[in-house]
Amino acid sequence: MAVNLMNPLSVAANTDSPKRPTWNDTEKYCKSLVGKMAAPTCAGYVSTVMHDCSYYPGKIKVTSSSSNLRGQMVSNGYTLVAYNNTYRKYNGIDAYSAIKLGDWIANKAKPGDILVWVWNSTVNYQTTAAEHVSIYAGIKSGVNSHGGKTTWPSHYSDPGAGKTVKLQAIWAFANTGSGSGRGYGVYIYRRPDPSAVKDPGRWEKDDNGYKYFDENGVQIISSWRKICGKWYYLGEDGYMYTGLHDIGGRKYFFAEGGEMLTGWKLIEDNWYYFSSNGDAKTGWLKDGGYWYYLDEECVMQTGFVCVDSDTYYLKDSGAMVTGWRLVDGEWYYFAGSGAMVTGWKKISKVWYYFDDSGVMLSNTTVDGYVLGESGAMAE
Repeated sequence: MAVNLMNPLSVAANTDSPKRPTWNDTEKYCKSLVGKMAAPTCAGYVSTVMHDCSYYPGKIKVTSSSSNLRGQMVSNGYTLVAYNNTYRKYNGIDAYSAIKLGDWIANKAKPGDILVWVWNSTVNYQTTAAEHVSIYAGIKSGVNSHGGKTTWPSHYSDPGAGKTVKLQAIWAFANTGSGSGRGYGVYIYRRPDPSAVKDPGRWEKDDNGYKYFDENGVQIISSWRKICGKWYYLGEDGYMYTGLHDIGGRKYFFAEGGEMLTGWKLIEDNWYYFSSNGDAKTGWLKDGGYWYYLDEECVMQTGFVCVDSDTYYLKDSGAMVTGWRLVDGEWYYFAGSGAMVTGWKKISKVWYYFDDSGVMLSNTTVDGYVLGESGAMAE
């Protein structure tokens, strides 16, 4: 019997995985392609980013056509939030107009919005056609800016056939129209709320758990699925995962309702940290201003831990210690990096000595120097 486990509104990720679910994740991916993706066509680049990042919901396919990508956005529920055809001029656009257009975009767009560009000669420019597409990046510093300014509205795109992808100031891009005899109009599209994109799939429950079938009635097996803005995984037997699981060599954790969880989670007396992509982290992690260490099994460590030949001390909370620390009646000192100090160390203008185990020595003589009860070297 088919049951409605939850709100039937859902969204299928472009890559059927929870990779890059936030704008920060997506922008890192945009940056990773800058200067490396040669001659993709602007639509090829933008559609690749949209396809590979679950931040952009819907079933976006990679395409070399700007008009095709505009059509895909419309069919996937992307919203036209604003447009400006003031500078879509037959005699091209000058630097002053390009600056004004950039300012207008900065006032209307949000980072991650898709900019659709049209020329003065573009047919059906108000509805279906496009000459160029780019990803709005917000106000950026360090880009080619006008009049000595240090920041400017910018976007990610291929700036022209045969050139590599780059982050470019909008005025610099638009002003090239003055040399080609064309102006630019721009349409701003924004991604839909993932929970508002319909996917008429359904859940079915039996004695072993829940299965999921897509809009064509095909059962989802060994695959991720995003439903109502939350990620689920259907195993090779087709059943929804719950609890801790290894998928593709990485650990993920799913609630009793099946949704993938992120952040700190206590599982069988061990703490794990799951990133925004859902995978459990290993190694050093900085969170809330503190450093933590998670071993190769993704478990947060406490107490003394050896990493790359250095020893560190982690509190019961997992937070790394620096400075003086009393452990089991013995004093230790940890550098600003967290590494335990051994040998001679000058601290606040006073010399101390720490043995090979990191323990501060006192009431003894080392290398001919007397160490007092506090451990400080006698003057």
